[in-house]
Amino acid sequence: MKDLKYYVDFDDTIVFSKEEILRILNNKFSMDRKVDEITKWNFSNLHDGIDSKMVSELFESDEFWDNVKINEYAINVLYGKDVYICSCGSDINLMKKKNFIERNFPKFKIMFTKNGYDKRNFNMSDGIQIDDVTDFLIGTNANKKILLRNNYDFEWNYIPVNSDIYVANDWYDIEKMIDWWLYCDNKRKKFSR
Repeated sequence: MKDLKYYVDFDDTIVFSKEEILRILNNKFSMDRKVDEITKWNFSNLHDGIDSKMVSELFESDEFWDNVKINEYAINVLYGKDVYICSCGSDINLMKKKNFIERNFPKFKIMFTKNGYDKRNFNMSDGIQIDDVTDFLIGTNANKKILLRNNYDFEWNYIPVNSDIYVANDWYDIEKMIDWWLYCDNKRKKFSR
């Protein structure tokens, strides 16, 4: 299990994308909205002037990429592991995401797909998939799948019934799961000799 690969989503998994988009929208529309008020993935419930096109453009903007914060706890958990950033986006978003990853996480490998494509196309059978979107976990061939809920209850991170998906509220939970799996794997190896 030590040789497992870690297939990790980017937005709201290793960086705080939602918080940065919300900061930009709050400034643009003179709002004071909080993350727990978001009910739609495109933030459209927060103001009539917000739509999917605007949010996609924000994910491509220099303002977003110059200010988005890294989840340091996540990076500490992933330190020394074989990490593949498995993400989707527009051409511009993916180019900026690639530059950000290469600048901040030079050892991480990249697996990208354009918007509208599916992560089920990636072969993740040799690893653990970590994502904050339930639908991106369902149907993949990952050895283990972890839904990162970030302590929020959004429509896109629902807990599926009767599935093979583990649920984590935060990266501390993920760290404990990985530690447990490694411990069990080491015990199994010890007793199989």
